[in-house]
Amino acid sequence: MVSEEDIDSFQRDGVVVLRGVFSDWVEPLREGMAAVHAAPSALERTYRPQDGSAAFFQDFCRWSDIPAFQRYVYESPAAAIAAQLMQSNSARFFHDHTLIKWPGNSTVTPWHQDEPYYCVRGEQSVSFWTPLDPVEQAISLQCVATSHRWSEKGFRPDRFDGSALYAQGGDFDAPRDIEANRDAYRILS
Repeated sequence: MVSEEDIDSFQRDGVVVLRGVFSDWVEPLREGMAAVHAAPSALERTYRPQDGSAAFFQDFCRWSDIPAFQRYVYESPAAAIAAQLMQSNSARFFHDHTLIKWPGNSTVTPWHQDEPYYCVRGEQSVSFWTPLDPVEQAISLQCVATSHRWSEKGFRPDRFDGSALYAQGGDFDAPRDIEANRDAYRILS
């Protein structure tokens, strides 16, 4: 499922597209998403844009109480793929993050790096963005190649509504304004 070229791209750019590797998991994960949305946890965050457009739902760390997610963690090829990409003998599951942007939602996900949102640090980390519906290129995930190498401390994480994630602030670098300088970066999608 992962070629040497994929591994090289991931190591160099910090991102790689792996099409179809979770095809068999789309329907089970949809079931899990429906279960999460029907019974959100205390960690749930729903952003309701002030313009009245559709909501943006998020919930975290549900894998242990949602059977479809639990099966994915234990039975899918995710761990093997992550280990290959990291060039590691093993991989450990950290957490799941459920995102549902309803059609018509106007919330733009801010440019960010995932690692500062986690309570761990390290060179070997993989985040899988696994859309369960077709996503047009114009609104798909975008990543800045090599940005995983820009900062030892990581960039200050904010919530997707723009508020600070950590009350104490933390020792992070200020994020770069990617949007204002898009032409200066190699953006992959």
